[in-house]
Amino acid sequence: MDVEAGKKNDKTFGTTCLSTLRPRDLCIHDLGYFSLEDLDQMDQRGVSYVSRLKLNNRIYQKNPEPTYFQDGNLKKQTEYLPLDIEMIMNRMQSGEIVEIRDAYIGKIKNYLLASFCIGLPKFK
Repeated sequence: MDVEAGKKNDKTFGTTCLSTLRPRDLCIHDLGYFSLEDLDQMDQRGVSYVSRLKLNNRIYQKNPEPTYFQDGNLKKQTEYLPLDIEMIMNRMQSGEIVEIRDAYIGKIKNYLLASFCIGLPKFK
């Protein structure tokens, strides 16, 4: 276990510690750390991780009915469907956990991830 002072950059530390990770390790990062490339490296090494998503990240699922050009090539913009996470969260009850199976993240390269939403108490 390694805990750093709150003044250090999590992104720099996260990338630096990649070489120390072994299969079945668990990395837990806060929102200050987020690199899809590093998460992909962890996944390739058999490392599990927990990280909150930034608000500007979008989650997608494969489109079961993408469209194709007449020549049979896939229309790339129809391969994935964006999920409305805000709508999902607004429908949830406090303490409810929703697993989003076969979810993908990433604008350029899509990374498969396990995604969970946890309903928080609604404040007025």
